Order: sequence, then C-alpha cells, then structure tokens
Amino acid sequence: MLAKVGLITIGQSPREDIVPHITRILGPEIEVREVGALDDASPGAVDYRYSGEQGPVYVTRLRDKSQVEVAESTLLPLIRRCVSELRKDGISTFGLLCTGEYPDLADIPGLIRPYPVLHRLIDALLPAGRLGVVVPSVRQVEEKKRDWASPGREVCVAVASPYSAEDELNDACARLKTWGSQLVVLDCLGFSHELKMKARFMLGVPVVMAGSVLAWTMKELL
Repeated sequence: MLAKVGLITIGQSPREDIVPHITRILGPEIEVREVGALDDASPGAVDYRYSGEQGPVYVTRLRDKSQVEVAESTLLPLIRRCVSELRKDGISTFGLLCTGEYPDLADIPGLIRPYPVLHRLIDALLPAGRLGVVVPSVRQVEEKKRDWASPGREVCVAVASPYSAEDELNDACARLKTWGSQLVVLDCLGFSHELKMKARFMLGVPVVMAGSVLAWTMKELL
C-alpha cells in the first residue's frame, strides 16, 4: 500500500508550478493529494483578499495564475478545513505550502509547517554572516527582517514575486549579490526549482528553496 501525504496550498489547487517538484522528491511510493484553502472561492470573489487587516499577509496564486494577497486570519479556518477534508481520505501527514509561521496551527497533529524547519536549517547553515532573503511582497519586508535576524547574522530582504516577471528576480538577485549575501533563502513556496537554479547561477552562493526542504522532510517521515 502506498503511503499518503496531503499538500495544502493557501491559494487554489492544483499548483502545477510547485507540486511536481515535490512529488519528484517524494518518489512513486508516496501518493499525493492536493487541496487549496481557496478552492471554493468563486472567480472574482474579493471577500478573502487582503484589505488592510492586522497581522501577517501572504502571497499566493489562483487557478487562473493571478496573484493575490490573503491575511493569515482569513486563512486559519480554511487550512483547518483542508486538514479535515484530507483526514477523511485516511491521510495523517500534511505539508503546508506556505512559509508563514502560523503558530495557531501548531496544535494540528501531522501538519508540517515549513517555517520552523526552514528556520532551524538556516540557523545551522549560517549562524553568523550575511543572509539574503527573497520574499514576494513589499508588505513582508520589515517582518522578515525581524524574523531572520539573529545575533551575529545580518539580513537583507529583497522583493521578487515568483508569479511575476523574472525581471523582479533578476533585480533582487543583483541587490543581494552586491550586498554580499553568503547564503540566500527563497522565502515563499511559490518559487519553483527553475527559479531557484536561475537565482543560484546569478548569485554564485547556495540558495535554499522552501519547497525542497518541505519535500525532503516529508519523505524522511514517510
């Protein structure tokens, strides 16, 4: 019998831009079921879109490939509903396709949040030095500066959405390279393997991709 895992995007499924890379890492012995927090949102609906709420805001993609920003407070009950839906299929391990911290979801058994895994990894790889971070929205810059900073480690945050023109990534990489980044983390699950390799070529330093970290963590568990 195949092992099963659920992948939860905070946008709409399927996420053909990132899930194939994750499934390649997981291998054919692991069955993947994908659901989205916004799967039931009708085209053009605006009730879920970010409108100035307090708290974290995240960037995701809809089925029509358009980019939207959604507040964490809106996503919390929707993600829990996705977990319940997947449990009905006998799935007990879930990967959240978002690098937000989501402390309110820490009580869900089997839910792998990339945030703590990614942060502990970067702490081990670069406890001191210059860390470059790429985020998809300017609204996230100040929060991510605080998030990634630690004693002895400087942080530079650049903005480039994985859902926009590649010129944004080019500019972000140029800024981080000039600044002297020793390690760069793509802090959004939307970044594809292809974008990671492009960034790696431009920067000339190791680039950590959240999707790969999540996939290898799930594979180790399953």
